[in-house]
Amino acid sequence: GGDETRSYAGSIIHEIDGVESVTYCIEPRQGAQRGIANFEAVPLGDAFEPGSIGLVLAELAEIAGDSIWTTSVSQVDAAAFQIAIWEVVSDYNADAGIASLDLTSGAFASSGTATGVARANELLSALTFDLSDASGYTAYLNDEHQDFMGRTIPTPGALALALTGAPLLARRRRG
Repeated sequence: GGDETRSYAGSIIHEIDGVESVTYCIEPRQGAQRGIANFEAVPLGDAFEPGSIGLVLAELAEIAGDSIWTTSVSQVDAAAFQIAIWEVVSDYNADAGIASLDLTSGAFASSGTATGVARANELLSALTFDLSDASGYTAYLNDEHQDFMGRTIPTPGALALALTGAPLLARRRRG
């Protein structure tokens, strides 16, 4: 029983404060929209009630590694990370811990490619639920559009400082 909806999982490239940024959906029940919209940027740990969901998502991102935040991330890794995010957002229960995360049942279930689901299960099974800081990640919230998470973007002054001395800046092609 239950409603079945087909969704496509993977990363989305957004321009946030003039910076091309890889993001992932944290609101699986609302469709993505094209165009320009204003989002409220909040620390990922403050985006959910209970706040522990934001911490679990931050730990999941740490487990997945830096490559998921690049425009060259493989489709399998991006889809697996997205599936794992949706499972946490939809089904995580702090009292049950890992037992609450099952991609075959619950409010969210995935029947995607075997490789993507297997990789998502690997990510979920690596969770230890002991991360206490989600400060490296931001949630982008909008009541009318799908919400996203991404790495925290430095302030413009800090970004300029971080790029000082870079001999060449290249724009990656979207793929």
